[in-house]
Amino acid sequence: MIASDTRLTVVPTPIPGESGPGYLMRAFSINGQGWSRDQFRVSGFSIAAVVHGDLAGPVRAYLGCEGVPDCLVSPVVTGTRVALFGEELHRDDWTSRQRRWCPDCWRGDLSAAGGQRRAYWGIYRRPWWDVTAISACPTHRVRLAAHYPDCGEGVSWHYGSLTRCRNGHDLLRCEAVALDADDCRADAYLAGRLGGAPRVACDALDGLTLVDAVAAMERLGAAWLDENAGMARLRAELGRGALMNAGHRVAADLPRHAVSLLDRVRAGTDGRRRGWGSSTPTAGCMPGSAPCRRALWHPRYARPSPATCARACSSRPASHSKVCPGPRRSD
Repeated sequence: MIASDTRLTVVPTPIPGESGPGYLMRAFSINGQGWSRDQFRVSGFSIAAVVHGDLAGPVRAYLGCEGVPDCLVSPVVTGTRVALFGEELHRDDWTSRQRRWCPDCWRGDLSAAGGQRRAYWGIYRRPWWDVTAISACPTHRVRLAAHYPDCGEGVSWHYGSLTRCRNGHDLLRCEAVALDADDCRADAYLAGRLGGAPRVACDALDGLTLVDAVAAMERLGAAWLDENAGMARLRAELGRGALMNAGHRVAADLPRHAVSLLDRVRAGTDGRRRGWGSSTPTAGCMPGSAPCRRALWHPRYARPSPATCARACSSRPASHSKVCPGPRRSD
């Protein structure tokens, strides 16, 4: 237990929708206290545990509060999954090390304070900034920042302060990198489901968990851009965001878009079906259910729901699968 004389003097008011770990970091910054793994370790706590949502002990010890404020949003992290805002994410889509932020969101926080002396007290972290599948702020259409441009060092949860990197540089001075609206469409969908932006409806994805929705957008995007290249190569060359944006464009128009999607797949594979209904596995672009394959290859016949199509595309490719000939005519 921390001694009372080391307890933080100022207890900031929690902001509705604020990240739980970010609230504790904001409290340290307001009190002019350093934030580091070593300091937490001496006090008997772990920054990694705090970032994973284990806040009760540190909040009680540092702030003297019994219980974490209800308006804060903290993740529940397990071995393979992360629960946030009632949604489920894959553990790989959540970062507990890199600390990203939206420069324009923080400028908005400062403006909202109206130039008051304590304006910096209102700067806070959004929980969805830690979702690695999101690379941009859809509200301001800017890329999420991850490092201070002068020193180039990535900003980590383990050191620094809310608005300063490990080397003491002011993160509020970072310039936002503007993006086109079409480059933020997947980010807008994901942030909308996580309470960070207005909800964007997409019939093909809304019925899926966020784990499957992310996978579906990536796989559909890979098929649309270059079926032969494979997921790893496309990620390296184009970036994950480009794959997901392309996939969201396809998903937003399923099942009607299935016709043009398969035309592109056929053109890119010399007319062979390959992963879209053959025994040749591909790098993450093969629908996993026979109903989806039949619907995609024979769009003039009865199709499953858009959610069924997207759910099939989010499945991992099977190592062995028979050719799906499509539904037979009834006449």
